[in-house]
Amino acid sequence: MIPKIGKIIRNQRLQMSMTIDELAEASNSSTSFISKIELGKVSNLKINKLVEILEALDLSIQDVFNFPQISDNETLELLHYLEKLPEDKRAKLSEAILSFVSAIQD
Repeated sequence: MIPKIGKIIRNQRLQMSMTIDELAEASNSSTSFISKIELGKVSNLKINKLVEILEALDLSIQDVFNFPQISDNETLELLHYLEKLPEDKRAKLSEAILSFVSAIQD
């Protein structure tokens, strides 16, 4: 799980054009600690430290644990967007997306 968390953190950091130093400062962490997390070399990451890092990246703990198989930020962003919509609009947009996917697969 730690390597996947590291990948999510790295992807989001890069997407935000943030350096490791900037993320370290924003999350009250050391640069080497952030680097180790991104490389999946931390074996005992405390939940409160993970939350601080994720918050600095505008991510939530749910991003990591609800969809652990998803590590690309575009998909996570789409899921956040869908989650915030009213149910009727979410259903319509989901239907349109699935229709589009079906059309391009044919």
